[in-house]
Amino acid sequence: MQDRSRLKFPVGVADALPVRTLSGLDTLTLVSPLRLGQLLVEHRCNHYLNLEALARRTAGRFSVAALVAIEAGGDPLSDEDLGLLSDAYGVYAEPFVRPHRTRLVMDTDDAMLADPAPQAHRIGLDTDEALVRYVGLIHVLRAAVVANPLPLRHEDLEVLASALYLEPAEVQQRLDWLMLNARHRIGRRMQRLRRRMVIPAAGILVGTSEAGQLILEPHALPPESGVRLRAGQGDTNVIALAQRESTYVATYAAHSA
Repeated sequence: MQDRSRLKFPVGVADALPVRTLSGLDTLTLVSPLRLGQLLVEHRCNHYLNLEALARRTAGRFSVAALVAIEAGGDPLSDEDLGLLSDAYGVYAEPFVRPHRTRLVMDTDDAMLADPAPQAHRIGLDTDEALVRYVGLIHVLRAAVVANPLPLRHEDLEVLASALYLEPAEVQQRLDWLMLNARHRIGRRMQRLRRRMVIPAAGILVGTSEAGQLILEPHALPPESGVRLRAGQGDTNVIALAQRESTYVATYAAHSA
């Protein structure tokens, strides 16, 4: 594991978790693979699309089997691939982070918690980096300048505390210290994050831990998104039907290859 520089917090503010990151959070997509997969399944079923036609729309970039894996919440995708998929499926995407009112939630999807892969595509939430990423995203989403500390939602602090195994008061203390003493790091993080691809209906991924995924959800979606439901909140019968269809098509494609 590579050594990484750590923020120096005041005496008494100690990390509660060991560092378990495989790469910097800067390289982590802003789109949760699980939420993206759920959103694509719902959109495909609601618009009577089929996987073969969708694969053709990607001009050979994705096979039917690859689309099945993506709809199942596979590995994170690059911003280029996210843009290609959003065009193929007709899902609204934004090429950069725009200001939105958000709330922080933690997804505890059974599919993610049961994933046996040894952290192959999951980023452990190192406390320092997770808080820098969170506060950088909040500044971008509020179109705020890194100056004085921003007021933060109490509910967000409780979610962060649960994910990082800290008390809400300590999370507040750390975030206040970051906003006063590490503005250069927050500013650099803002520059990197605001240029990333976002699919508003899937929320914005802050990070992933063994407890779940931290997601910043918009309070309201842009009208052009054409989506009213949060990803994963659709008709479970529609989702189950799409998943059965995906399995059938993938098996057929494998046998025909």
